[in-house]
Amino acid sequence: MKIAISGAQSTGKTTLINELRKIYQVTFKTEITRELADKGYLINELGNDETQLAIMNSHKTRLQIDEDVVYDRCALDGVVYTHYLFLHNKVSLETLNISTEMFKDII
Repeated sequence: MKIAISGAQSTGKTTLINELRKIYQVTFKTEITRELADKGYLINELGNDETQLAIMNSHKTRLQIDEDVVYDRCALDGVVYTHYLFLHNKVSLETLNISTEMFKDII
């Protein structure tokens, strides 16, 4: 079983996951973007090609976990945000295309 909680910022995703942790004994994976920020990647509105490709690669890698897992965000969030950044000239068309293809592979 793989479940991903997806949605806009500050809508209660992490709160929901924290409540689910109290009930279910499965693996929970926190948001990738925060982990990458801790590694020095620029995130959110400052995101760039490197960040978005790292996010999409992380989503793809996480799906290989062979156990029941609940994810805080998923590849849909990554590709949507990449599209947003492309529209604001923060990432290249190549990054948008790669992210879109990765999303298609993931789903």
